[in-house]
Amino acid sequence: MSTPFDIQGNYNGNGINHEGQKFEAHFSLKSILDGKGCSLNFSAIGSNGENFHTEHSLIGSDFQGNICLFVLSNNHTGMTPHILKNVEETPMGSKKFIFGFGNIQEINSFREEIVLEVLNDNKIDYRYFWGMPGGSFAERSGAIMNLISE
Repeated sequence: MSTPFDIQGNYNGNGINHEGQKFEAHFSLKSILDGKGCSLNFSAIGSNGENFHTEHSLIGSDFQGNICLFVLSNNHTGMTPHILKNVEETPMGSKKFIFGFGNIQEINSFREEIVLEVLNDNKIDYRYFWGMPGGSFAERSGAIMNLISE
């Protein structure tokens, strides 16, 4: 797989979680194994030092050839494969990569979408949408970050 992401580097910024708490966001994306995939690291640290989210994930192809975001984080019970469902070009010239786990219409199960949007001016937007079994599906957290080094 040749990575579709032309955004490798380290990013910092700010975000807000599902409880309305602000956090400092750190994101890195690096090509690995001669472009077969990408290593993605993300953290969300509250103003009091609380770790809201730590993520060490991989982007690569599964055995069926689907591009997936394999999420491993302190908020998931195990490594969770999110299949690339859609790539959208926005009117502002950004590109959204939408990864999904489960069927968002299935209210009786956990479902999640992770959106990585490549913005203009060396910025990225990283957002989590999810719904617990029996609960509504909605945007829960996100951060906009600036490139600090490649």
